[in-house]
Amino acid sequence: MSIICPSCGNEIREDHFKRKYLYKTLNKEYKLYHCDKCDLEFWTPLEFVKEIYENEEEWYCEGFHQGVIELTDDHLMFLSSYEGKADGLKLLDIGCGNGSFIYKAKELGFDVYGIDVDSKSIQAASEKFGLKNVYNMSLDEFVEYAKKEGLKFDVITFFQVLEHQTDPKGFIQKVKELLNPGGKVVGSVPNRDRLFVEFSRSGRTYDFPPHHFMWFSKKALENIFLINSFKVKVSKMKISFKRFIKFIFDLLYDRTKLGIFKLSVSERFFSNSIIQNVLILVFSPIALISFGIHTSGLFEPYGLYFEASSE
Repeated sequence: MSIICPSCGNEIREDHFKRKYLYKTLNKEYKLYHCDKCDLEFWTPLEFVKEIYENEEEWYCEGFHQGVIELTDDHLMFLSSYEGKADGLKLLDIGCGNGSFIYKAKELGFDVYGIDVDSKSIQAASEKFGLKNVYNMSLDEFVEYAKKEGLKFDVITFFQVLEHQTDPKGFIQKVKELLNPGGKVVGSVPNRDRLFVEFSRSGRTYDFPPHHFMWFSKKALENIFLINSFKVKVSKMKISFKRFIKFIFDLLYDRTKLGIFKLSVSERFFSNSIIQNVLILVFSPIALISFGIHTSGLFEPYGLYFEASSE
């Protein structure tokens, strides 16, 4: 019996899996496969579990529901590239969370829309940020809605979303249906070849199913867009020193569960307790050395940023 690659359709022998993972909450076992044809790594079974987001199983979901402004480095890369260029452009953000990114995109002049399967995040987007065109819908549901409303978009973004998909090829085809001629797709995914990848995964569930089903390399990411008739450019995701410190504190929090290591990534990042500020000073030299190594180009970046346009 064969397993079918969800990107290129290549057949892989069922017994040729790389590793297993047990998701304890559901007592469900997953298997990881590697496609020799397109270089994608993916987990099976490919079954989406919506409840893990609404139930705040991952710590970041709680911040979304509280309306914390959570601008990540990929968001900042996008916003800086569109300064002075956004007026009149219609933007859809898939997996918009609480809308903090499209709230900032709106300030640049975009006509913004957002969708997310997490109803609590959409509620926060509406109530905390006053966003109008935000919908608690899947992509399939929104495509049908857009057809009825005659909606098309100049830019469609999905940051750290593609790795969550159980049908990434179908997802990209649906995205294409929503694009205006000459429209652009922009987003990001984690890089499976990043430095200390297994260390960053140890003791954490976020990079495993049913959260992440796809593990992308640069080649695999390029291939999934090429297969779907997109021209694509994949680049190294820039990372700020602030975000790098946050990464270190996340690791410490995951391993100790001590509240002093649970930093906000909001705009009030440095408005922490005295104890947290002391800890930041203690760990800053370590972070600075690691940050220098990380950004030197000697190692693979932690994330991959892509820009694609349909051919």
